[in-house]
Amino acid sequence: MTEIRRAPQSVAVAAALPSARPRRVLVGVTLAPLAWLALTSAGGGLTYAPLTWILVVGVASALGAASLATYVPGPGAGRVPVWGCGPCAVVAVTSLPFAAVMLHANPWQLSSAGMAVLVTGLGLMQRLRDPKACPTRPVA
Repeated sequence: MTEIRRAPQSVAVAAALPSARPRRVLVGVTLAPLAWLALTSAGGGLTYAPLTWILVVGVASALGAASLATYVPGPGAGRVPVWGCGPCAVVAVTSLPFAAVMLHANPWQLSSAGMAVLVTGLGLMQRLRDPKACPTRPVA
């Protein structure tokens, strides 16, 4: 009896997050301070803002910038944004403006800054989830 064996094949394992392409990282790093300025001005400015509020708004702006950076196409994908499916795109895109509205409603309140972190984090997690209906990874 003859035994047939296959050569070992490499198996591609999907990463937990979309690949951090240099273009996406650059966009995220560029958008984070702009988002911070927008969120702090929407929340009443820096004049009477407590330091903890400023830091929490900084976290919200970093999460929002990371969420927006996931729309940047990867190498070889041209200049078309990576939209994914409609609900994921809408949740992630509107999370940063919604955080600004919440900060504007209650200026310098730590609870509204915490809600802004929650909303922008939800937008980023919605964007990074990887169901088959919402492709955010570059096509291999």
